Amino acid sequence: MITRLGAVSTFGGTPGEPWEGLSALTAPGPRYLLIESRSPMESPDVGAFADLAAGLADRGHPVDVVLVQNAVLMARAGAAGPLPALVERTGVTVHADDHSLVTRGADCADLIADVRLCNAAGLVELLLTSGCTPIWH
Repeated sequence: MITRLGAVSTFGGTPGEPWEGLSALTAPGPRYLLIESRSPMESPDVGAFADLAAGLADRGHPVDVVLVQNAVLMARAGAAGPLPALVERTGVTVHADDHSLVTRGADCADLIADVRLCNAAGLVELLLTSGCTPIWH
């Protein structure tokens, strides 16, 4: 099941408490794959999506976050956004799509420490992991 996250209220929370309905997300499977495609400059929901990843990890679920399209720009060292705190969080692994980085002129060597490079095949492998619940933003 792929869920497209369109707005913070998608999960039943109220503005200011966007993940109050998080318990509904914890039932389908023990592993989550969150795919972020936007940068914080495009959407204020990016921070809330990072909070979702952190909340799932805090509840003991392994979480992979894959940055694609403009979201990869957050993976550059020194870039603003919620990514540095998320990378340091236990239970969360952050991946950056190499093709998205190259097409945006970003140098793969300038990534935040512990951000892993991945390609389309790596994303498919994560999607096919047993018990994986993907959420695209």
